[in-house]
Amino acid sequence: MEKERKHSLKEKINSDKLINDIAGELKILSDESRIRILILLNTIKELNVNEIASFVDISPSAVSHQLKVLKDIGVVDFRREGKELYYSLSQDNNAESVEFLLNKFESYKEHLNDHSDVSF
Repeated sequence: MEKERKHSLKEKINSDKLINDIAGELKILSDESRIRILILLNTIKELNVNEIASFVDISPSAVSHQLKVLKDIGVVDFRREGKELYYSLSQDNNAESVEFLLNKFESYKEHLNDHSDVSF
């Protein structure tokens, strides 16, 4: 039985689909603009596209594109208020993983000098 379980585990670990899926999501998360957006949303919690753009110094259309990519992999969510969309880190496991990764790099928090009280 143990031999079968080891064989099954070996097959799963070496699954091209598994590896491609994980590598694909890590590539998505490795984009500098996306990292800036994630750090911002981890710090301020909820912002609209224009507010995000003003912080990360990229155009609102570029921010919208990056948010769509992040939403597609489940790390960003939004709520609608009138015509405006407000984005935040998702509450699912993917976002928890991203938050965990961000927290592993405590230096970014020191660099921001705890601006979590910034609001609009």
